[in-house]
Amino acid sequence: MNELKVKELTNMDWGNFTPEFSKENEMVHVFNHFISTPEAAQRTIKFIVNRIKWCNTYFRNEFLHTVVIDDVGQSVSDETREYIRNEIKDYVASFEFASERE
Repeated sequence: MNELKVKELTNMDWGNFTPEFSKENEMVHVFNHFISTPEAAQRTIKFIVNRIKWCNTYFRNEFLHTVVIDDVGQSVSDETREYIRNEIKDYVASFEFASERE
């Protein structure tokens, strides 16, 4: 999976930015994406990274970002989970998979 690279989605119209919720200087984003295949995980990484980049442009880097991927009920390998964590770690203050909250 390391051969997959995150590329910017510069041609996407992101519109207004609305996180699930925010408090003080933190925004929480919950993504309910299918991530059970390498291709699906890569699409989710691209989406998350570029969505946060858009937010940072819109809000001038004033917020920290917490990301939760709702993967409950999916069969996701440990390798895929680690790959997603590594690819988005530079863009978020904290990250978790919903299935690991229990």
